[in-house]
Amino acid sequence: MDISVKTGGIACYKKLFELKLPVEEAVELVVPDTMPDVERILSAEGVAVIRSKDCREGAVTLSAAVTATVLYAPEGGGAPCRLAASLPVSVEREGAGLAPGCLPVAALALQSVEA
Repeated sequence: MDISVKTGGIACYKKLFELKLPVEEAVELVVPDTMPDVERILSAEGVAVIRSKDCREGAVTLSAAVTATVLYAPEGGGAPCRLAASLPVSVEREGAGLAPGCLPVAALALQSVEA
C-alpha cells in the first residue's frame, strides 16, 4: 500500500493596509500646591496601552492612552515625589480595501517621555 501526504495552501490572511506613523502628543502637568516644588527630575517613563481598534469602510481607527510617571527630588531635600498623568491618543487613517469585517492588528512603541 502506497501512503502519501497531500499538501495545499489555504488563504486565511491577507495584508490590506500597513501604516507606520509617528504621533507626537503633549500634556502639561502642574505640581499641585499640596506637593513640594521640583528641584530635579530623577526619572520619566511611560506605557502605551491600546484601548480600542476598529475598521470600517475605507478607514481604520485606533484609540490608546499613554500613562506617564515622573519621579522627582523635591526642593529642600526629602523623599522623592511621584506625579502621574494619562494622555489619550487617537489616530484615524484611510486605507484602500478596508472593510468592517477586517481585523486590525496594532503595535505601539513609546519612543520617549520628556519632563
